[in-house]
Amino acid sequence: MHDIVAIDRDGHWALTNYIVLPHIELNRSTGHVGDRFTVYAHGFSPTVPVTLVWDGVSTQFYSITDNRGFACIEAVVPPVSSGTYQVYAYDRWGETSQTLNFTVIPLYPPVLIHPEGYINTTAATLGWTSVEGAAGYLVAYDTDPNFPNPQNVTTNNITTVISGLTNGMKYYWHVSSLDIAGNQGEFSLPLNFTVDTDAPNSTISGEPYVRDPRFTIVYNATDTVSGVEAVSLYYAYNGTNYTMYATSNLASGAFAFDALYGEGVYSFYIVVADRAGNRGSSSVLNVLLDMSAPWSYVLPLPAVVNTTSFNITIVSEDTLSGMKDVRLYYSVDGGLTWEYYNTYIVGGYNATTTVLFNATHEGTYQFVAIGEDLAGNIDPAGVAEAFTTVDWIPPSASV
Repeated sequence: MHDIVAIDRDGHWALTNYIVLPHIELNRSTGHVGDRFTVYAHGFSPTVPVTLVWDGVSTQFYSITDNRGFACIEAVVPPVSSGTYQVYAYDRWGETSQTLNFTVIPLYPPVLIHPEGYINTTAATLGWTSVEGAAGYLVAYDTDPNFPNPQNVTTNNITTVISGLTNGMKYYWHVSSLDIAGNQGEFSLPLNFTVDTDAPNSTISGEPYVRDPRFTIVYNATDTVSGVEAVSLYYAYNGTNYTMYATSNLASGAFAFDALYGEGVYSFYIVVADRAGNRGSSSVLNVLLDMSAPWSYVLPLPAVVNTTSFNITIVSEDTLSGMKDVRLYYSVDGGLTWEYYNTYIVGGYNATTTVLFNATHEGTYQFVAIGEDLAGNIDPAGVAEAFTTVDWIPPSASV
């Protein structure tokens, strides 16, 4: 009870009294378990303890009023289930405030960090952000985005490992926060990942022998789960260490290679990375660069042959890729045009080929041989290499 005195200008006064009813104010009316909140208590007895009552039960939270009956109580949301609860305060002399509502709300969901997309292991490490006030987390994962049959894991950490996953399967996962009372908040927005533990497959191809220092290496890479992310070409020259030459993000295509070291053996393979981080490599392809023409010639012939058919011996040589074939040409009686006779398949780096030549008529025959190696280099045509006169008709005499 309080007294009020009213005085006018002439000094007349009057006395009355009034009663201030105890009442409280809350700085917040909602919160999570463990959150702090403040109770402002008015109109209580001076200099006495004022205690907070939560849902009909006195708490450990109190404060001593000042000489005006005011107190400030610092409290913490107790470990109770989510819902709405009634709170009020009272003092030692039984003065009691009105009742207010306080709603306990679940914790917010965390933000998922990893994994998402593809992983290359059957044991995935899941990670998310921490939530203030969380005592733990509930992790749920399923192969269906609607989570009809989830596998659940509870942890106090912000990461957990789930194992026994199936290669080629997509998994969906989300996380909810748990407070100290075990209240579960809403689940986070889900992420998904696909398990891919298989290395990608690849092939490379190219000509085994080339004569142009710029040539092409063709490749093809496949990955049935996560897909091909990158293809890298490696090369070595004459058995030296391999060096990466180029990278492509196409699953199939061709690399244009410039042979900077000149003639010799260039070895190639590709390394393929898929989107899950698996890597696979192709077999090795060897390409011989041969820019030098072979050497071919016809051995000398007798000055005169008296048969329509006779043997011709051709010698050919190529020190890098080896011989492919040799072509025999001839002319008769000083003709300006070389006539093609036949092509003979030869092999190796040095070859001697004996062929049977059939003359169609008498005369002086000239011969030249033109060889081609396996890289496609051709012995340039030169002057006649061998000569013979074909004379098979006996001389005649008359008297």
